[in-house]
Formats: sequence, structure tokens, C-alpha cells
Amino acid sequence: MIDLDLTVEGGDRVMRWLERGANLGGAIDRALGGWATETLDTRMYGEQNYVPPPPNSRYIRTGKLGRGWGLMREGHGRVRFFNHVGYAQHVVGDGSGNRQARRMAHWWIGRKRIEERLPRLNVKFRDEIEREMRS
Repeated sequence: MIDLDLTVEGGDRVMRWLERGANLGGAIDRALGGWATETLDTRMYGEQNYVPPPPNSRYIRTGKLGRGWGLMREGHGRVRFFNHVGYAQHVVGDGSGNRQARRMAHWWIGRKRIEERLPRLNVKFRDEIEREMRS
């Protein structure tokens, strides 16, 4: 009978690294949450994100639309942006980017504003995964 013992140096370290890679859900959720909050704060929420009023407009802005934006976590790897103001879809479109009133065409579309930030989400995913794998 022949017995062979094989020892891989650093095997425990490799196994720990592989286990971290198999459990990246937390890192992905952190990246998504940070990105979503940043997107909400810088692109959606508040009057600072309103478009300039049309020339000669007499409309007085209340800020209600800007304050109506929110964010909801819907489980792992999923967030939902919403605006609870009833007329929001007529100003910035519905969740599909449709239904914006023709007279509001000078406004941005909410869905497009969020989608413009997707490249930043990719960067956040990469950074968070790299951070997780280094620890």
C-alpha cells in the first residue's frame, strides 16, 4: 500500500477567499443601497432638481413634487424609487417613462434620470465586491 499526503500551502486562506466570493449578497446590497440613496438625493428629491420654469410662467412652485420622492428596499438586490404625489406621472412620467403630459415636456423623465446613473452603480458594485474580497 502506498500513502500519499498532499498539503497545499495557503489552502485555508484560499477557502476563506472562495467563501467570501460565494457570499457577496451583502456587498451587492450595500452598493445598491448607497447608489440608490445617492441617486435619490442628487437627481430626484427636492426643488434643486426641478427644471427652470418656462419663460413668462406665473406658476408658483410648492415643492410638493420634489418632496414626494422616496426609496423602498424590496428584498435583496432590489430597490424601488417612487413619488407619492398623485400628479407626478404627468410631470415626470410613470415607472415606464410614459404618460408625461405634453405641456410638461420641458421636464425630465424620472425613469431616464435614474437610468443615467446606472454606470455609477456598476462602479459601486465593483468597488464593494473588491473590498469584500480583500478583507
